[in-house]
Amino acid sequence: MTGWDPVVVQLPMAGRQTIHGPYAALMALLIDWPERRSAYHRAFQLCTNALDDPALLQKAREAFQHACIQAGTGPIDNPHPASSKRPRLEVVAGTALSPRLDQARPN
Repeated sequence: MTGWDPVVVQLPMAGRQTIHGPYAALMALLIDWPERRSAYHRAFQLCTNALDDPALLQKAREAFQHACIQAGTGPIDNPHPASSKRPRLEVVAGTALSPRLDQARPN
């Protein structure tokens, strides 16, 4: 089984975020997604299903990436792959809508 490698996205209000799994993807899709077209709905369904079925992780990740492309939120090339020793960014309840102070800086 293949897991979920991090996906870096640029969200409208939360800014640059690293998505580490289907739960974080669902939070991004629900809280700070700019549009809800066909790829959004497929990603939402597959990420929901992947929470209970780890065999769907790769398909859910691919659907999430496609939704990112369709919405113009990324994915952004990840400079820190899953094997990196850097700490993971986690989705914390209540923070997804908080603007980040570094949003004004160019990436």
